[in-house]
Amino acid sequence: MSIALGDGNHVASAPADRKIRGQQANVYAAESRIAHGRWFDSIEEVQAFVDSLTASDWWFAPHVVRVEVSRLVSKNWAGVGCTDDEHNAGTIALTKNGQNELTVLHEVAHTITHKGGGHGPVWVRNYLKLVYYVLGSDHYQRLYSSMQAHGVLFD
Repeated sequence: MSIALGDGNHVASAPADRKIRGQQANVYAAESRIAHGRWFDSIEEVQAFVDSLTASDWWFAPHVVRVEVSRLVSKNWAGVGCTDDEHNAGTIALTKNGQNELTVLHEVAHTITHKGGGHGPVWVRNYLKLVYYVLGSDHYQRLYSSMQAHGVLFD
């Protein structure tokens, strides 16, 4: 996948015949079985939501003080997220289909998991923590159970 930055939009591409395998595919399958929470009408609304996360008392990632949100132009992805350790920040980009709480939390988990974390066990732990704090214990339990059923690896 490549991400090109430019006019305020991120452009993500992946080969048309891409096959998602292993842990990543298991995570996506698990997510497809649960509700995605509240939907946002705009990127600005998502930014306000993400700002409320990083300003909250429970925010457990002091190495990320700001997460920037932008529009993603992609036919293959609902969202992408990455960390910028040098600037204690992260970036997420979302398509209109990715403007929901679960997808936002998925991408925010990428910003707080150090580079190379992908969808690995440390990322899963961070993602589940976010789901617990934001969407509550019932949603957490549904996602956790779905991940177990789909063979997602935990740390």
